[in-house]
Amino acid sequence: MSLTLTPIESGRLTSAKGVLCEHAEGDITIPVSCWVVSHPKGTVLFDTGLHKELTTDSGRLGASADVFAVDIPAGEDLVALLSQKEFDAGKIDFIVLSHLHFDHCGGATKREGGKIVPVFKNARFFCSKSHWEWATVSPNPRERASFL
Repeated sequence: MSLTLTPIESGRLTSAKGVLCEHAEGDITIPVSCWVVSHPKGTVLFDTGLHKELTTDSGRLGASADVFAVDIPAGEDLVALLSQKEFDAGKIDFIVLSHLHFDHCGGATKREGGKIVPVFKNARFFCSKSHWEWATVSPNPRERASFL
């Protein structure tokens, strides 16, 4: 049985270091990474990175737009990057979301005909129950803007 792990950088975020580490100074640019796990029992996408609309509209981030500068070059949204690495979004079997911040799950949905629909229509999605509740029921004030 073989397993292949393929890294994908789906954009970058720049912010003041103090946003991430208390008392830190200066700015930091962080790559937004996703991983494809190819396995005989299916293809897994670990995290979905940034939403495609952020290539042209950082306002989608709401309050987080004041904190993070987004860099997703045109044509480098997650589906395009998957295709460049010969992965078909329609053949992703499983999505595992490490957590529900916009830079880890933002690429999971898109707008289609006025509706929000999954990008990976054939995939089953997984996220821990405790984090789902943290993000949707009782997010702390500092993190609230990070959840979509």
